[in-house]
Amino acid sequence: MKKRYEEKHNTDMAIAREKLINNEKTQFIANLSHEARNSLQGIMATVEVLKHKFHDGVCMKSCEHCFKKDSAISELIGDIQSSASLLLHILSSSLQMSSLEMGKIKLKNEEFNILSLFESMTGVFSLEAQGKNLSLDSFFDASKVPLNLKGDSVRVSQILMNIISNAIKYTSQGFVRVNCTCVDEKELSELYNEIEEDKSYVKFECIDSGCGIAQDQIGKLFQPYHTIDPNMDVTHRFDFYFKTASNISSDNNAGSSLINTNRNGLGLNITKLLVEKMNGKIIVESVKGKGTTISVVIPLEIASNHVRSEDRSEGLTHKNVSQILEKPVQEGKKVMVYIIDEHKSFRDCLKAYLEIFKRVRSVKEFESVDKFLELFSETTKNFKDEMYIVFCHETEYEKISTALDGEHVNIILTVLRGSSRLFPMMNYLSKPILFGDLVAIFDDQEMVKQQNNIILEKRRSSLGELANKSVLLADDNAVNRKILVNMLKIIGFKDIDTANDGLDCFNKFKKKEYSLVLLDCFMPVMTGRESCEMIRNFDKQRENGEKRVPIFAITANTWETKEQLLSQGFDDVLYKPISVHDLRQRIHEAVT
Repeated sequence: MKKRYEEKHNTDMAIAREKLINNEKTQFIANLSHEARNSLQGIMATVEVLKHKFHDGVCMKSCEHCFKKDSAISELIGDIQSSASLLLHILSSSLQMSSLEMGKIKLKNEEFNILSLFESMTGVFSLEAQGKNLSLDSFFDASKVPLNLKGDSVRVSQILMNIISNAIKYTSQGFVRVNCTCVDEKELSELYNEIEEDKSYVKFECIDSGCGIAQDQIGKLFQPYHTIDPNMDVTHRFDFYFKTASNISSDNNAGSSLINTNRNGLGLNITKLLVEKMNGKIIVESVKGKGTTISVVIPLEIASNHVRSEDRSEGLTHKNVSQILEKPVQEGKKVMVYIIDEHKSFRDCLKAYLEIFKRVRSVKEFESVDKFLELFSETTKNFKDEMYIVFCHETEYEKISTALDGEHVNIILTVLRGSSRLFPMMNYLSKPILFGDLVAIFDDQEMVKQQNNIILEKRRSSLGELANKSVLLADDNAVNRKILVNMLKIIGFKDIDTANDGLDCFNKFKKKEYSLVLLDCFMPVMTGRESCEMIRNFDKQRENGEKRVPIFAITANTWETKEQLLSQGFDDVLYKPISVHDLRQRIHEAVT
């Protein structure tokens, strides 16, 4: 009896200890998430402000981007924004131990642009690939993959991030290629017994030129902690993961195999669990000494073609892409295309893109300029009336342009994404390829630009409504105050006052009539909640019949629900980090 009591007591103590540890870790992660979101607010909002040109504190062009969309600066800003956005999603969805308790994840079913998501992921890893002298290339089959789909875009991003990161990390030379296509009927019938007609079965392929994985090791690729005692409890596994993850060297042997390091983490295991939860499939093919291909198939619901973003790729819809790809040839002439690049992976990707444009008669590839010039001179003798497009690296431009002087040739220069342009007036194609850049080259009517201009024109027309309204902003963080002031200027405000804490905010509110108040929830002296309560009481005492002033709560604490804050007197809640688009939309709803 005593022994049984001791066993029960020990079991209860172990459960209580584990619960306490888990609660402490949950609180730690919650605090970490709060602090990280505050920092991300500074990064993401600063990036948005960078898109606008200011003169004496005034945004000169309202919401129109001041940098060319194909400029190096714009690309780098876009990559920073994509990386920060992805980090935000991971913090919001994965830091609460969900990566260790996958059964608790609830998948969202929201409309998203898969082309934008796909190109954001390749952009995120482009600099990392450049640092290892790898050719990172991508191909999106816009002729078959619907651009607008429904599903959990955050989880799709997470899956792509994990497989691309793994390929780059463990490939020391050569290339990493990422494809987005639709599964053909034969493969689909082999993978699924029942096929849902309203779904598009999207296939992501990540191909690397690493040393490959032995067949007997492929099964271990998706096993977490395979070097750890299987009896080890979750808490110690968690600790082990973070200790070993920080020690993984970037100088591992070539190849995509995590098995070679004997330090397999959670990334690919999470990928497999996510794919299975989305009713998807994951396939690994590898040849020792040649490389590895990881294929992921995800069924996603086909959505409408509604455009919600200023993003370049999101200005495209399945309808206008089809029109561009099937576009009749101007004056009955087709185009002959020549690709000059030392990397076969890039040539293959660009050729795959070009072959879906009906205007293209043929595509020829060359490793060097000399080989191209030798053949081109012979070709022009037989096809004098043809239209030609030549893709080459910008360092070869002068040599090619001199040799082709007088010919009807359109030269497109290629550079790594984010690199400076030597010839600003020329047309460029960045690596990895952005589909929108190719569309601009082949689309004489510039359908995408027209559509974006319509979107921008509608937004600019409403900016004047805020110019005569005043706003009071309270935040104890000087950086956040500065950024939010600039964001308010971007959306049209001119009369903006700031406060360092809740009491300062209340004192200023008593002296002036405001159209809107923005209050950070956590501030010294007086919190945002306390300030909101005092402002509401002051409004009641005035009894002047004026319209209730909208007060927005600003917080980085995602565990505080909107309902809780609305019950405390706020009219709306802005969760950090805040985007210009979200800020504009919420404010227009409240004050116009």
